[in-house]
This record gives sequence, structure tokens and C-alpha cells, in this order.
Amino acid sequence: MSMTLNRVDLKIANRASIDLEELQQTASFLVRKDRKYIVPIRSLGTILDRIDADAHVLEIEGQRTFAYESLYFDTTDLRSYFGALRQRPDRFKVRVRVYKDSGLTYLEAKTRDHHGRTVKHRLDREGCVAPELAAPEHQWLQHFDEIGSAATSLTHMLTTRYSRSTIVLPHGEGRLTIDHGLEFATPNGESLSIPSVVILESKGPGHPTSVDQVLWRCGLRPVSISKFGCGMSLLSSNLPSNRWHRIRNQLANAVG
Repeated sequence: MSMTLNRVDLKIANRASIDLEELQQTASFLVRKDRKYIVPIRSLGTILDRIDADAHVLEIEGQRTFAYESLYFDTTDLRSYFGALRQRPDRFKVRVRVYKDSGLTYLEAKTRDHHGRTVKHRLDREGCVAPELAAPEHQWLQHFDEIGSAATSLTHMLTTRYSRSTIVLPHGEGRLTIDHGLEFATPNGESLSIPSVVILESKGPGHPTSVDQVLWRCGLRPVSISKFGCGMSLLSSNLPSNRWHRIRNQLANAVG
């Protein structure tokens, strides 16, 4: 596996770079359409070769692959989990996103607009990685109709860890994130890792991007996958997985 990752890193290294400020100006897409794909890591190099030669790679202080950690929150009756599972229009997701390399930390709330697009809202935690939400954070979350009274009942349920590289397509068309080395862990110490697949996610204003077209020509199709949902169902076998069942089993077969 490491040899494959080294070859992929080399392909990324040969592309021109874009810094974080440029990315935020041209391709932040806080309101966006996401399409996710599960790809065997052995196939990733071929896919990267077919992406527009003018696409850039996010680079920060000479680094192009970054460690991410996300702490997901839910109520004891799993309102967020079941809302996503049942595709409720008022579903929401709450997490603390930790950018391990930079030390930046945000509380994030994800909701949906009336077009079904993901809308991400952020609150700077100023480096705080505590798995408990503070009173001002509860108050901030209460401003979202989808979260409302659940805000004060949210508790840390799952942590995900992975490495990410980001490719930014030209002309503000969209971007592609490449997540590998995925790990899930519960607060009580249960964990598992998924080493042999990567999760690709194309992000743009709505229409399919040129990366989506590349992936479709490679025989890949978007899948309904939630890292939070799949991680919860993988580590809690009593939870229903319904629409994630096939993807959950695919990830279970890739567990290291």
C-alpha cells in the first residue's frame, strides 16, 4: 500500500500549487453539491493521471497532504444519525474539525438548503480540541432551525481520522478531496482502520465537474456515504444502516 501512496504523492507533487487563500477565493464552496466515490487505492494513480493538467494542488508551507480529525456529535437518541439515514430534509451534522498540521479548529454545522445542497457553517474554536461543547457553542448551534433544541443535548459520539490532499480545478469549476488512511474511533476506545480504499469527493456549485466525468468514464459512480454514519454503524452493529448497508459492508471488507 505504501508504494501506491508514494506514486500518488509523486503525481500530486508534479502539479502546480495553490495556497489556502486562493482556494478560499476561488473554490471554497460553503454552499455546494458533493459527490462521493469509494475507490481502491490501487486505482487512484490512473484516475489522477486523467484529471485536467491545469488543476492545482493545495499546498501550505510546502506540504500537500494534511492530517484531519473530526469529532462528531449527536443526541442520545441519535437525531443526526437517523436524520441522515432517512434522508430527512431537516437533517444536520455537527462536528469539531481539527486541522492537525496547522492547529486550526472549528465547530461546524452542516444543513441543507432548499435545493438539497450542503451548507456548512463554521465557528472558530481558537485551537480548542476538547470533546465537550461550551455554552456559547450551544447557543450558536441553537440559531439553526434544524438543530434547535437538540443543541444542548449533543455529545461526542465518534472520531474520524484520515489524511487529505485537495486538487483544485481551473476556472473555479470545483475541487476534489482525496481521503486515505481512514480510521474510526469511539470515545470508549473502540477503533478500526480502512487502509485499502480512498474516499474521493468532488465539490462544486451543482453541476457535475470534469473530475466526475473522469470517474464515470472509469466505471465509478457516486455513492451515498457518510463517514459519520458508516463509522457509527461499523462500530455499533446494533444500529440499522439501511441505505448505507452496501457501502458499510464494502468498508467492513477493507478493514485493516
